[in-house]
This record gives sequence, C-alpha cells and structure tokens, in this order.
Amino acid sequence: MRPSAESGQALLEAVARDINELERLCVEIDVSIDERNWERLGTALADSRRVTHSMQNAMGDAIAYRTAEFDKAAFARLQQIFAYRQERMDKLQAIHEDIGDRLRQLSRWKTYARGVKISDGPRRSAGLDSRG
Repeated sequence: MRPSAESGQALLEAVARDINELERLCVEIDVSIDERNWERLGTALADSRRVTHSMQNAMGDAIAYRTAEFDKAAFARLQQIFAYRQERMDKLQAIHEDIGDRLRQLSRWKTYARGVKISDGPRRSAGLDSRG
C-alpha cells in the first residue's frame, strides 16, 4: 500500500532539510578550520557524518516519491557540497603537513641545542668576530 502524498511530501522535505544542514555544516567546517578551532571542527565533522547518514536514509525512505527532477537537483547540490568539503579537507591536510614540518624542525633544533656544549673558554670565532 502506497502512503499518502502528504507523507511523501514530508519524506522529500526531510531530504531537503538534511541537504540544507550539510550546507550549513560546510560553513561551520570552514570557520573552524580558519579559526584553527579543532574541537569545533571535530564536532562539525561528526555532525556532518551523522547528517550524511540521515540524508542517505531519507533518500531511501523517499524513493517512491522522488522524481527525476528532484534527484537531479538534489544530486547537483550534493556534488557541490562534497566538492567544497573535499577542498576544505585538502586545506586541512596542508595545515596538518605544515604543522608536522614545523614540529620536525623544532625537534631538530632541540636535538642540535642539546648536542652543543657551551664552554667558558674562548670562542673559536673570536678572531673572526673582530675582523671588519
């Protein structure tokens, strides 16, 4: 037995709400990355995964009511969302690599500093420092 058109409209609206929420979460992810607010980013990514799963379920529930036009519009928006999210994840990866490079450089400097022995005797470059 096919459910009523009213319930079909509600199912389609659930898909649209989830897509809108994914778009909002893209902004949240963007702001979190720009602010380097990793806790907020983690929450936004978790919410994004939850909403993506919800949207997949909603698409399945609404399959009897989805038209070709609805699917085309929904999939176009989803492709934009996922392309944007991938771009942000690429930026996040670049930030991660930059932080890793900085930490490796700091580690090398710390290792070097521990290996240098400072003595009270004359410096080897003392003669070079006085030349003009």
